[in-house]
Order: sequence, then structure tokens, then C-alpha cells
Amino acid sequence: MFSKIRERPWLLGDSSLSLEHLRPSQNAFHMVGVYGLNNLVRALLTSAEDIDPDQRDNRGKTPLIWASEYGHTDVVKTFLSDSRVDPNRQDNEGREPLHWAAGNGKTDVVKTLLSNGRMNPDRKDREGRTPLIWAARNGHTDVVKTLLSDGKVYPERQDNYGRTPLSWTALNGHTEVVKTLLSDGRVEPDRRDNYGRTALSRAAQNGRTEVVKTLLSDGRVEPDRRDNYGLTALSRAAQKGRTEVVKTLLSDGRVEPDRQDNNGRTALSRAAQNGHTEVVKTLLSDGRVEPDTHRL
Repeated sequence: MFSKIRERPWLLGDSSLSLEHLRPSQNAFHMVGVYGLNNLVRALLTSAEDIDPDQRDNRGKTPLIWASEYGHTDVVKTFLSDSRVDPNRQDNEGREPLHWAAGNGKTDVVKTLLSNGRMNPDRKDREGRTPLIWAARNGHTDVVKTLLSDGKVYPERQDNYGRTPLSWTALNGHTEVVKTLLSDGRVEPDRRDNYGRTALSRAAQNGRTEVVKTLLSDGRVEPDRRDNYGLTALSRAAQKGRTEVVKTLLSDGRVEPDRQDNNGRTALSRAAQNGHTEVVKTLLSDGRVEPDTHRL
């Protein structure tokens, strides 16, 4: 295939595009997909019938996947108009064009792909992640809203590790996406992953203070829910030295700051062991904490 392109360099059209950019596993459609050359895509589809517009490269990515990833809406539309192009074709990681568009925040491409009607918008990749998980994980609020508006997308779909879109976006600190997901009545904000961790637990450990506040404001969230190791969100935050999160959690009257985990350890014990002085001071300033009862 590579030799065919070298024999006909005019297929690349723009002289600024070097054939050296092509990998042996790629053809002209891959390059025009990356660069968004829609006129050339149209020309190739009609004049280069021996070049496969749906060919997978060594990463398993088709020209449609590349165009979707880079947000070339017109090119995506052109590819979708050709019956030889399968919008459900997966790359080596099990991701389809919609996964790539969603994960990169390409809202218009996402809308175009959803309107095509030939795909399952809730399909999982090899890690069990859906397009919604990718959009939420990377903080693309508009894409999340677009996907949630599609009746075939289920917002509580879990990946191979039991993490939902809410868990991923909370972990990464995307407050607006958290609010968007919480506003969907189908979302269970306290769902536990394979390790017993909730969205609050993940956000607390990573120091996502605003996300923690947002989650605590939802009456369905239990701030003292323990994971498989018996650790609460407070213990996770204290262990990592997340002082502001610790203060936020302590301000919630439902939190028991001296709750012990499966090893009899408390938030104070874990903060002290890891040398988090400010967290230790914050915990000791809470009258409910008894410093002499903690196992170190």
C-alpha cells in the first residue's frame, strides 16, 4: 500500500505533506484524516478505489478514528457517507471513533457520530471504558452533556475496575462535570468500585477540595462510607496530606474523625505516620479526636 502512494504522490495533494509522515501500515486516507483535508478525502474516495478508506494502521486506528480524534467534523461526515467505512471499527485498545472524539472534547464530531445511527454510543473499550467515561475523565463538560442526552448512554456504566464516569471525573477534579453527572437522576453518587472506593473517596485522596464540597452537598453521599480496607474519605485525605480536604470533611457533622479502619488505624494515625504536620494539627484541633487512642 505504501508503494502505491509513492507511485502516485498527487494523492496527497498538498505539497507540504511529506510521504515520510506515513508509516508503512498507513495509506493516504490516514494522512488526510489527521490533517482534515476534506476536499482531498472526497477526491480519494472517488479516484483511488484501490486504497482502503477503512484500513487500520499498526495501532489499529482507521482514518475515521484519526479524523475524529483531531476534531475534523467535515472529514468525519465525508467518511461516514462511504459505505466502506465502519464507524464501529475498533483500534488495538478497543476504542472506536466516538471514544477518541469524546476523550478529546470534540463535541461537534461526537454529535455527528451519534447522529449517524450505526453505532453503539455506550460500547466499552478493552479497559471497560465507554465514551462517556473518557469524556468525564478528561473534563469535557459539553461532550458529557451531549452523550447524556442520548437515551442509549447509561451514566453508571462501570469499567474493568468498577469505576464510573463520576468516579473518574471526581478523581481528576473536574467540578463542572461532577455537577452535570449529579444532575442526572440515574447517577448513584455513592457507587463503590472494585476496591470499595466511592467518588468522594477518590476525590478526597487526590485533594480535589471543590469536588469534595460538591459531593458532600448531595444528600445521597455518605461521607463516612468505608472502602474494602476500612478507610474513609477522611483517612484517605489525611494519609496523603490533603489539609483543605480534611478541613472540609471535618466541617460535615456526619463525619466521625476517629473512625478506625480494618487495621485499627485512624486518620490521625495515618497522617502522623506520613509526616503531614498540618493535617495532624487540624485533626488535633477537633475535640472529637483522642490522640492517645491511635495505633501508630
